[in-house]
Amino acid sequence: MRKAALTSILTVFLAILIVALLSAPALAATAGFVKTDTTTMGSWIGAYGADGYFVSQDSNTKLPGYAKVIFSGQANWTWAASTTALPALQKPENPGNRIAGTWFAWGSFTIDVNLTDGNAHQIALYALDWDSSQRAETIRVRDAVTGTVLDSRTVSAGSSFHNGEYLVWNVQGHVHFQIIENSGANAVISGVFFGGVPGVSGVQGNGIIAVPNTTFLSSLGVNTHIDQGYSEKAYEPTFQYTGIRNARDGSGPGVAPLLVTLHQNTGVLVDVAGWAVANEITTAQTFAGAGALLSVEGLNEPNNYSFYYNGQWISPNSWVPVAQYQSSLYAQVKASPTLKNYPVFAVTEGGAEVQNVGLQFLTIPAGATTVMPTGTQYADYANAHNYVTGIWGVFQDNQAWNAADPTLFGMWDGLATEFGETWYKNYPGYSSAQLQSLPRVTTETGWGTLGAGSLTELQQGKLLLNVYMAQFKRGWSYTFIYQMVDNQGGDSAGFGLFHTNNTPKLAATYIHNLTTILADNSSFTPGALNYSNPSEPATVHDLLLQKSNGTFYLAVWDERSTGIMDPVTVNLGGSHASVTVYDLTVGTTVVRTLSNVSSVGLTLSDHPLILAISGS
Repeated sequence: MRKAALTSILTVFLAILIVALLSAPALAATAGFVKTDTTTMGSWIGAYGADGYFVSQDSNTKLPGYAKVIFSGQANWTWAASTTALPALQKPENPGNRIAGTWFAWGSFTIDVNLTDGNAHQIALYALDWDSSQRAETIRVRDAVTGTVLDSRTVSAGSSFHNGEYLVWNVQGHVHFQIIENSGANAVISGVFFGGVPGVSGVQGNGIIAVPNTTFLSSLGVNTHIDQGYSEKAYEPTFQYTGIRNARDGSGPGVAPLLVTLHQNTGVLVDVAGWAVANEITTAQTFAGAGALLSVEGLNEPNNYSFYYNGQWISPNSWVPVAQYQSSLYAQVKASPTLKNYPVFAVTEGGAEVQNVGLQFLTIPAGATTVMPTGTQYADYANAHNYVTGIWGVFQDNQAWNAADPTLFGMWDGLATEFGETWYKNYPGYSSAQLQSLPRVTTETGWGTLGAGSLTELQQGKLLLNVYMAQFKRGWSYTFIYQMVDNQGGDSAGFGLFHTNNTPKLAATYIHNLTTILADNSSFTPGALNYSNPSEPATVHDLLLQKSNGTFYLAVWDERSTGIMDPVTVNLGGSHASVTVYDLTVGTTVVRTLSNVSSVGLTLSDHPLILAISGS
């Protein structure tokens, strides 16, 4: 009787429990907006999709175990099944190739995402207006059960949408992403990504997400002067030795075949600049046809030269010729079937504009009260000559770190003084918050080793390592050192990485060591390392990279100017079977080997050390 009674009671209890669970209301969904990312473009591997991904019109998908995804109301389209253009998304099965595809609808369509594990996860949608700059749309996130709007974002027409932008949320529960056409041909989305954090060395639950070594190495550039008559053949060994992947050069007559040869023999990509739109377009098209083009750049420091365009000279009262040149260059690049998907870099020293022609913007926004009309498009990337020397050439702590600060108004001619508030006439541009995420490049920086205010070759070599590290860590997509060889391009202050006889200075040797140790050409989805540097001084910085073989490369550098030594302990978040330490000023061989350690003590001063970390 007791057993039967107990069984009956348990049966009733379970029945009541089941009814209660079935009738309980579902937990409300949440969607917290994180950010918009207009910098990464189609290079999502290493930034997004650590848990899963859907790349539109690519058959290789990865659905996380915690998610269910249903598309409804959409059609499918492929703009380009195979391309190297940066706005197109990398193919997960072949990251060196890209695809420009989309889900689209006239009116709207819905992406139903159900996260079933009860946890919050990052979701990024990639919006790409590949074939125009006219689309605009709204992305509305609703609770799938109640219909409540959790968040709503507008993707505006213009260069950011045309070049691709990610909208990122932290999502919990069951939601509907509604993609709603505002203007242009239709509403579009080109990718859905689960997990991963945008930007450099982002944070996730299990540590800091690494950046693939090849992504960092692809940011390294240097200025050359082949269009001024210097030997292409003499440049080849300098690129082969340093491992630098990008060159900045001009578009003068006859230069195109020489720079194509440089690309064919070294793999270098070219940022092409010039003073005549037609020459620049023709040269860029030649480079693109040979697979040698990186980007098209606007005018170089027009405040320092006489310049004539469209029947007008630049003058103390007018910068309209500069603005017209830049807007024409941009329009012709985007109208060219060959060039339209390559980025355009802005004019440099736009902060010197004598009238408010709006060169402090990539696209002039409404309400800017500029001479040029609202909507004028100039560039895809802001472009600065934030020389690490600074305006006064004072060598001090955190020299490279401060020069790379996108919001600092100080002794550096940086992003804030060109695109935040112009340095000459104080015309307002982007806010400090907007500058943080503004796509940006540096096409000249450096410090010479000859004459007044110069550094020793030892100082220059260490500083330029810090420059490449700090620039990338602080969000600059490309950094071009000025220059490869001493006394070229009108320089007599020894800015080069090589002497005039093409023998390497210490800077070239140190960069060679850097690129040799980190050498890797593979794109992949990197992992995370739960490391920390407790009690580090303000002059110590770090950058987490990873090779495709799984080994982490943690660069830790100090920016002391006076020889002060700083002891630092790097906690690795657990025991690792092997940690090897490289000193870039010593060579490419290991200077220290540790086994089964969870922390590493370092003594730092004025340059990077690199920890290769494997086995957990």
